[in-house]
Amino acid sequence: MVTGLHIIAGFHLQSDVYLQTYSEWKAFAIPMVHDLHLNIVGEVHHDFTGGGFTSVICLTESHLSLHTYPELKYAAFDVYLSNYTKDNSLLTKELYERTCLFFTPNDVDVHYIHR
Repeated sequence: MVTGLHIIAGFHLQSDVYLQTYSEWKAFAIPMVHDLHLNIVGEVHHDFTGGGFTSVICLTESHLSLHTYPELKYAAFDVYLSNYTKDNSLLTKELYERTCLFFTPNDVDVHYIHR
């Protein structure tokens, strides 16, 4: 039995424009989650002194997280949706693909883990 799809990706970016503070990421991510009819149960966003942020959105289906490194023009992305009540694999892929469109990375290291 596959309990869900976990996608872990590293985005290598041309610019650090979306990596300094969480405000634009949050303005993109929260509506995206609602648009896909997922259920937020909590969220934490933190800007680091000097640039970069961490963001975790907890869902009843599991989680979505992002950690940025503006000095490296790099973002570490992680999304997992459980298949407890239905197969959420397509939604997991949609979250990943929309996030790729948001960041428009030059290169992506991505891993799909079927649990």
